[in-house]
Amino acid sequence: MLPYYISVAAVYGGLTWGSNSILPALVLHVAGDIWSLTRLWATGRPEWQLSTTAPRLLSETGADASFFVATAALIVLGAATCRLCWSLRRSRK
Repeated sequence: MLPYYISVAAVYGGLTWGSNSILPALVLHVAGDIWSLTRLWATGRPEWQLSTTAPRLLSETGADASFFVATAALIVLGAATCRLCWSLRRSRK
């Protein structure tokens, strides 16, 4: 789901930057929430849940390569976000 969320965040950020207002991104976000919640209420399952069986927990399966890749991506993207925020803050002063 990480690539999806990064893409959505880029679209929201681009809308906000391009329009110089948060309102278009806010409207798009609300519309997406309404769409997702309506689908959840209609089907009883979120759109990311592909199968009817619950996935096995990490405590049951142990850490595999995809877990380490996702953890590394979280750390790298989190650090990059913090660095970007700090540099934006310094540039505004």
